Amino acid sequence: AGLRAAAQSADGRAPATRILDALLVRLGLQKPLELIPAIYPIAADRSQIAAFAEVVTQVAEDGDAPACQILDAAAGELAAMVAAVARQLGFAAGAFPLALTGGVLLGSERLRSALEDRMRSLDLGLDSISAVKDAVAGAVRLAQSEANRRGAT
Repeated sequence: AGLRAAAQSADGRAPATRILDALLVRLGLQKPLELIPAIYPIAADRSQIAAFAEVVTQVAEDGDAPACQILDAAAGELAAMVAAVARQLGFAAGAFPLALTGGVLLGSERLRSALEDRMRSLDLGLDSISAVKDAVAGAVRLAQSEANRRGAT
């Protein structure tokens, strides 16, 4: 979404966004036309493309409207996924904790806050939302919390 916003901003199909300038700086480029030859060789490597999410989150934190829209849309999609999984696991009927992890979520207060707001608006009965650096440690913490809640030792 960030690359699309930058490209569309460069050719006038979308509003100006600081994503474009930030991408050019990140890639050491001077002009938007240099983006295609810079991105094309890495386009098949999802991890390299995903690393550009940091650019979007940084400019969103500074208030860039297109970047904020991208993060808000991402928060909506993540919240919908959590809701779907919660329903499938039967969690939607009662209170449950949610642990957030991953570089993008942990690195962006705006995204994390938007996701938390979306989760609360879905009224899933979340009893807590925690940010954890280590996914395994977060899973253990959630399991311990659930065991304590159920009275297990």
